[in-house]
Amino acid sequence: AFVADGDAYQIELSEENAAKFVERYVLTLLYYQFKGPEWTYNMKFLSDRDHCEWRDTFETPSGDTLRKGVVCNEDGYVVELNLGK
Repeated sequence: AFVADGDAYQIELSEENAAKFVERYVLTLLYYQFKGPEWTYNMKFLSDRDHCEWRDTFETPSGDTLRKGVVCNEDGYVVELNLGK
């Protein structure tokens, strides 16, 4: 229902966008399956941004930088999903 009606990003469903539509749909399913509404940090999941921007950067107490969420390649396709645990 989110991807069909509630998604403010509204990917146009076409042959060239089919893979990105499926990625967004699967990421949405994972979000709900892993209790995303209960996460401490939602990493911009289900926002009106491209799903490649569903991520946050955190700095550890030791100064290391951690990227959590969706990681895409330069073509805009998901290559990694890091939810932390």
